[in-house]
Amino acid sequence: MDKITEVVKRVTEMEGIYDQALKIIDNAENSPEEFLGFQKELMRLADYYSSQDWKDDFALDEEGKLPQDLKRGVLSEDGVYNLLEQNKELLKERGNEGLEEADETLDQIFEMVKDYPDLLQKLVDAQNDYANKLECMVEATKQQLAESGEDILSDKDSVALETLQYKAKGELCEIAEQLLREAFLRKQETYEAQEKKYKELESEYRRLKKMETRYEVGHKVYSNDPCPCGSGKKYKKCCGKA
Repeated sequence: MDKITEVVKRVTEMEGIYDQALKIIDNAENSPEEFLGFQKELMRLADYYSSQDWKDDFALDEEGKLPQDLKRGVLSEDGVYNLLEQNKELLKERGNEGLEEADETLDQIFEMVKDYPDLLQKLVDAQNDYANKLECMVEATKQQLAESGEDILSDKDSVALETLQYKAKGELCEIAEQLLREAFLRKQETYEAQEKKYKELESEYRRLKKMETRYEVGHKVYSNDPCPCGSGKKYKKCCGKA
């Protein structure tokens, strides 16, 4: 495969990602899952845009050495840059919205599990683990910048960091939801036990009320009649026992 053929193949592949990214980003609000799921491909595009390959491909295009009918939007400096910047903003916006919703959910879950010390401890441990992950990400970012000598992360690394943060929060929420289900089941079991006890007390109350009514109306109880107390024994062998 000669050099031009190789370049055309690479540009065509990246152009496909670029075109698809334009559509997905434009529809990100309506299809957030598709938008988040496409981040891996966008990282490939960001990697290409910051590589020597892109610079070489761009130079060949400027020299007129690439086929005229080659679709080459991906070789537009402003086009790819603006796309990646828009993606970063949307990812950050989406992430912030998701994190705010997650924080509200976590507050509600705390209220639900606070009556169960073991579940509460697991939730606290999960939050601490999440905080440690964020701290590690911050330290890794500082190290990357120190090694590269740059002031800001590359587009690829920035997208990767945002994705990792979002994923870490998602893992925390998943654990929290599992604990919420456990708390709900426990509350349900408690409720069912209380309901059973209530029914037993209600039954006892009805039995006593029935016995009380019998005595109030002056109902004569004979020796072989069922005892009014509801024991199931004959009166003469229960309350009427001499």
